[in-house]
Amino acid sequence: MDFLRFLGAVEHPTGLWANIIDWLEGGIANYAVVIILLTLIIKFVMLPFDFFNRYTSKKNSIVMAKLQPELNKINKNYANNPNLRNQKTAELYKKNNFNVYSTCLGMLLFLVLSMTIFFTLFSALNAMSAYKINEEFNSLYGTYNTVYEQSYNNYSSVTTDYTTAEDYATACAETAVINQYGEIKTGFLWIKNIWRADNWSKVTLDYDAFLKETKQTEDVV
Repeated sequence: MDFLRFLGAVEHPTGLWANIIDWLEGGIANYAVVIILLTLIIKFVMLPFDFFNRYTSKKNSIVMAKLQPELNKINKNYANNPNLRNQKTAELYKKNNFNVYSTCLGMLLFLVLSMTIFFTLFSALNAMSAYKINEEFNSLYGTYNTVYEQSYNNYSSVTTDYTTAEDYATACAETAVINQYGEIKTGFLWIKNIWRADNWSKVTLDYDAFLKETKQTEDVV
């Protein structure tokens, strides 16, 4: 266990998504459910935009299918005159109140909105993950030091198979950390901890892994 260095604090994330997540968590008290609920809310909010985009696309497809015979005639009759062909095509579109760019514009706006939500939410969840991992690590850090000190001081008054106070204190501290981690981690269904990838070989993070997952450097020490 590498808990023997003082750690810097990761500030609580701020911003729109962080505030929404905190507000939802205040009523649900389970971040995994919060994330699922937030996804459903975003889907519900985006539904009208998606519906409008699909409706416009389908409507324009029907109009294009209707105009296709006339477009074929124009392309055939003015195959050697691109300027006149484009003019006749524009006149046909105008006559039928058809805007060839409306579908593309709607799809572009929907795509931009979706990508903006995705990247900003992904960034917010990354920041929240770093904050939660930092909270977990510092909590375990405090437990390790407290139990280690108490066990070291009590070594002479207990019966144990450990030959040194250091070995005894280390074993007690590691057991306390593992037990506490089981209580404070945020699990969901088969996921052991939603804030970081499952690692079947280790219960807690070592110091280097902690720095990597909380986006910190040695400068915070």
